Amino acid sequence: MGHENDESNLSFRVVGSWSAGTNRLYLMMERFDNYWDRNGIGAVAAGDDSWEIMIDADHGGDRHFALPDDYDDDDERQRNQGRFAQNAHYCWPDMPDANRAVGWKWFFNSKSTWHDVPPWGDYGFQLDGEVNSGEVTARIEVMTGAWDDFHWIGPDDSQIHTFTEGNTMGLGWVVHDMDSAEEDNGGASDGGWGINPNIQMWFDCVNCSDFLLAPIDPRVDFSSVETAVEEESWGRIKAAYIQ
Repeated sequence: MGHENDESNLSFRVVGSWSAGTNRLYLMMERFDNYWDRNGIGAVAAGDDSWEIMIDADHGGDRHFALPDDYDDDDERQRNQGRFAQNAHYCWPDMPDANRAVGWKWFFNSKSTWHDVPPWGDYGFQLDGEVNSGEVTARIEVMTGAWDDFHWIGPDDSQIHTFTEGNTMGLGWVVHDMDSAEEDNGGASDGGWGINPNIQMWFDCVNCSDFLLAPIDPRVDFSSVETAVEEESWGRIKAAYIQ
């Protein structure tokens, strides 16, 4: 954070969007990296290259991380992990047999097992290059819901947020770059590149950036946008953003 980026080491761009029809957020990243790290070695972000995303849907600046001293009861502490805002590391490729339990959407402070499956979460991932072996270009698409009151037990016990045009939400992200295997020495080579220089985002959303839930741009004729995806999919929105 706070350093000039070397684009021969890491370069990325992000597109964000939302849909009133599906009530979901849609994020896309294109990332060039001189080394795609997925070996689980290192002290930060489970030791892997990841995209850490913080979502504060109701713009309340809420905490999403409960510390051990915050609650005397472990069950109550778990109940408040990601309760009013959510934070997760997005890691690819999905490796359920890796040396730690980190799926594609690692909700690291929660016991939840349902947040990363449709209709609550889904992804697309393409990697031009090899994992743990030199330069790559990654193309990533993420769909996710957001919750005003998240309960790790399941969706029936949770209250999903309703996105409304014209409202402002809090959103933050950090792109974690673990560099090469030789440099995986417990954190010295770990880099984090954020939309906001305040790393406190990992703990709460007070310093997340404001994002307006904007209306559809009337200047864009979506019917004329050529895309390989279905007529009613969010890919049409993405294709228009790219143009």
